[in-house]
Amino acid sequence: MGKRKWQRYRLFLFALPVSVVMPLKAAAQNTDSLKKVFNDRGKPDTVRAHIAGRIARAYLYVQPDSSFVYANRELQAARELHRSDLESEALNTLGVFYLNKSDFNQAISHYLQGLKIEENSGDVRGVAASLNNIGLVYYQTGDLVNALRYQQKGLDAYRKLNEKKGISVSLSNIGNVYLGMQDYFNALNYYQQSLKIKEEINYEKGIASTLGNIGSVYLSLPDSDCLRLGFRPEEKYDKALENFERALEVAKKIGNKQLVANTLGSIGETLGWQKKFKEAIGKGMEGLTIAKEIGDLNCEMTIENSLYSTYKKMGDMGEALLHFERSMVLKDSIFKENTREEIAKKELRYEFEKKAAADSIKVEADKKIVEAKLENEKTFRYALYGGLVLLVLFGAIMYNRFKISQRQKAVIEEKNREITDSIHYAQRIQRSLLPSEKYIGRALSKRDDKKT
Repeated sequence: MGKRKWQRYRLFLFALPVSVVMPLKAAAQNTDSLKKVFNDRGKPDTVRAHIAGRIARAYLYVQPDSSFVYANRELQAARELHRSDLESEALNTLGVFYLNKSDFNQAISHYLQGLKIEENSGDVRGVAASLNNIGLVYYQTGDLVNALRYQQKGLDAYRKLNEKKGISVSLSNIGNVYLGMQDYFNALNYYQQSLKIKEEINYEKGIASTLGNIGSVYLSLPDSDCLRLGFRPEEKYDKALENFERALEVAKKIGNKQLVANTLGSIGETLGWQKKFKEAIGKGMEGLTIAKEIGDLNCEMTIENSLYSTYKKMGDMGEALLHFERSMVLKDSIFKENTREEIAKKELRYEFEKKAAADSIKVEADKKIVEAKLENEKTFRYALYGGLVLLVLFGAIMYNRFKISQRQKAVIEEKNREITDSIHYAQRIQRSLLPSEKYIGRALSKRDDKKT
């Protein structure tokens, strides 16, 4: 996919903490009770670390600096307790904090650290959230190809989990990328898919953000695309305002200052195009005040740029120049020349370490296989040698028995000869002492002759 032109819009970017964040107004109301638990030194360290993470996420879009403090406390405790789940959770929360501050190098660094832990521990949900958030960093720095790549990976992971909230967020963020590419129809399609799911699950923060993004599509549409969608070009501002005002209503309801500031800026820009200059400047300044309060540099920059455009339309070049210069200063502080290069280096380092780890595992596995083969061969050799030794011993025993048998046989034969010789000798003596049969016969014949 070739490099696409990047058009910057005021969009409601959606970073996902690893753990589910409670509705912001409810979170703010519960922080006091959570702090009591956290400050109770009698509670187990694991419980206090978990509570620190909940407080950090509750403050993320309301009191970012407090969120930063508690996220770091969770991170420190997680490392001391060797809890990889809490560690990746804290790293992800800090990544969201830095992303909202437009400190992209720190954001990508924390996201990649968290992603490595999640991959090693098999935390599929955490991996999906980190992929989504890394995609946001690439979007913010104008690298739309990598932004789309990571958002698509995140979407695939959430679909495997069948997690509707994650799916809806990824769809919205992919819509942002397409809007950045000025592919308005694809952007609107993804936003509408996202909004449908968010309304089904009553995900109010997501509803507000997606309504705001749909408003940005209408505000940016070329006249020819308005006609293709079935309305007159001048009607696009009313359609944009309708979505922005609905978004603002929900954002105020849930107490999300970041969404409120961005939406007020969008309303001010739209009113400027309708030449309602006084209202436009009022909304813009209101949004700018909130953006400064929460330290959202990106929101400040886009509102300053909108105020420049409005004053220019009014013909007030002095004020226009003032806001233009402010927007440029903010832009320079956000988009340092080496930002993309540093992010690319961090990802390359992460990929290298990941590959090196995989290779080392493979080498270790191969080593174990070789060692097992050698061990088997060694065992076989020992068995062979043992068999040969036994065979030699058996042969020696059999030979010894054979020699003994031979000696015994010789002794027996000698005894037999001696016995036979003795018998023969006795027979000779017997024959020498006893008269012969002829002698006895002649003696008997003589006796008979005398009787007659």
